[in-house]
Amino acid sequence: MRAGDVVYSVQQLSEQWWHGTLNDRQGTFPASYARMASGPVDKLVRLACIVVVGMRLTTPQGRALYPYEAADETQLTLETDDVVCDISEGEDEGWSHGRIADRQGLFPTQFVDRSFVHV
Repeated sequence: MRAGDVVYSVQQLSEQWWHGTLNDRQGTFPASYARMASGPVDKLVRLACIVVVGMRLTTPQGRALYPYEAADETQLTLETDDVVCDISEGEDEGWSHGRIADRQGLFPTQFVDRSFVHV
């Protein structure tokens, strides 16, 4: 998948994962790599297709090992097995910053396995 591709027959598998068809190929991909289509698209089609806005497989990412409930709006709530993208070190030791779908914030560094890479 590349930025601008349109994926059809999309099914939401979980909050973090979608399944769809692109050029006669089916597959699963992180929800954070795409958004719903907008513009002059029929309502029924809009519900069934998405536009990929960017795949960043080289972006630092990881998998949540444990759940974490955000204490405030600057933190990121984690569920076990969430794929966290765009990970960077936080200003405070022991904290990192990352994104899950359209949510972003700080989380305890030890709660995410950085050796996990989704391809």
